[in-house]
Amino acid sequence: MHPDLVSALILHNTSARYMEADDYPIGSSPEAIDAVVELVATRWGTADFDLLTHPSLARDSKTVASFRK
Repeated sequence: MHPDLVSALILHNTSARYMEADDYPIGSSPEAIDAVVELVATRWGTADFDLLTHPSLARDSKTVASFRK
C-alpha cells in the first residue's frame, strides 16, 4: 500500500511451487509432501519440531527451554 516506505523485502522459504509436475520436475512427490504435512501436524509445538527447524538449538538448551514458555 505504501511502496515509498519500503526499501527492501526479506523473503524466507519461498518457492514457485512444491509439488512436481511435467513442467516442474524438481518438485517433491505427493508422498513426500504428505510426509511433511504429517510431520508438521504431529510435531508442531514440540521440542522435536524446534530442533528439526533450528538444528543449531541442540547446542543451546536454554533457548530451546525459552520456546516452551
